[in-house]
Amino acid sequence: MNNQESPPENNDNSLRTILRAINFSQGQLSLIFLRCNYAELRQQIAAQLKEVSSIPIREITLPESAKSLYDNIAQELGNEQPQALMIYGLDSVQNIDRILSLSNQIREEFRKNFPFPILIWIDDQILKKIIRVAPDLENWGSIMDFENDTEYLVNLLQETTAEIFNHDVIPTPQVYKEIEAASRDLQNRGEDINPEIQAGLDFAFGLREYQQDHVDDALVYYHRNRGFWPANHNLERYGILLIKISLAYRRKAEISNSENSEDWQNAIIILQPALDIFEQAEKLDLVIECNNYLGKILRHLKAWNDLEIIAQKSLELYDNFSSIHTDKLHNVETFYGTSLQSSQIGKAQNYGFLAEVALENKEWQKAKEHAQQALDILNPIPNLASHEFALYRLLLARSQVGLKEISTAIPTLETAKNESHPQYDPKLSI
Repeated sequence: MNNQESPPENNDNSLRTILRAINFSQGQLSLIFLRCNYAELRQQIAAQLKEVSSIPIREITLPESAKSLYDNIAQELGNEQPQALMIYGLDSVQNIDRILSLSNQIREEFRKNFPFPILIWIDDQILKKIIRVAPDLENWGSIMDFENDTEYLVNLLQETTAEIFNHDVIPTPQVYKEIEAASRDLQNRGEDINPEIQAGLDFAFGLREYQQDHVDDALVYYHRNRGFWPANHNLERYGILLIKISLAYRRKAEISNSENSEDWQNAIIILQPALDIFEQAEKLDLVIECNNYLGKILRHLKAWNDLEIIAQKSLELYDNFSSIHTDKLHNVETFYGTSLQSSQIGKAQNYGFLAEVALENKEWQKAKEHAQQALDILNPIPNLASHEFALYRLLLARSQVGLKEISTAIPTLETAKNESHPQYDPKLSI
């Protein structure tokens, strides 16, 4: 922290300073950067400012596509001359370096045409960019800091990481920025982050790297505190971590495009103990999830006998869907709620696995039945993207060719081709 005061006291002092600046700067430009890394705190402080200020504060939110801070303010205000202006969204614009550089170049235009205090919300990242890209603008302005107390930061990290594990939530960029800032603030205060929270953060940052296709970096994060969960008897989180590690190895194998890649084997080896954990804990939704991931790997490796066994096991679980008790689920909301559609897609996928096994065994009628079952499951799903049907349509056509039903196979293939889109599955489209 920059001083010896607690965050709430520091926030109160900053509020009083801002109110004085607004009062004393009427009729002239005063540039005030409000540095805050947390959306909720930002909203609270903004509400307080508007409530206690005797001068009305106009608000503007910059769009992500903004290209000029000056132009956006001018267009938004038109002929209006507010007594004070508060600006949100600078930390979300796409061309931030260009905007700051341009603002620095035309800073005199701000002074000439905006004779009122301008309050701009920023975070740590934007402050660093201002110092680097727009130093004159920074020298013109003053910086007011707003921080959360230590208890809030600890709770933020704990709740965010728990949400990721318990509900399979992918954090937004804003959430990632906030947990990074919270970690940094705690370290700057000399506060130790407990091992459970740190293991959760490594998991979260591993997810982010995986999303960005930085697979090796994701694996570094995943492995960093991998031993924490079994050592502390939290096997469920350990199993979830193993799933993500398996997915990372699978993605590595896909990127390397090597049929005999060691990463394919690593993906299976890592996934098996996760499957064992969830079967012993009777977390049936996670068992299904593991089986579906394992099926995709076995399909790629053409391990047809193993694939058939896994697909049949998964379909038995799907068939028992209505009798599954909530205590047998890791995530009740997902299984019964918003991702019911995903479970239908997963069920269709397993019929697709069985269709491919039957095709390899030249059991054309069985393959046709399984491919049709997959399509029948998907057909009632509203607004389902067409590419979800393409693989099963192709499998159906292959079975029709095997059965010498050429006249029906051709239109099936035409439909499959129209439904397939290269951006989703280039190999399938080809």
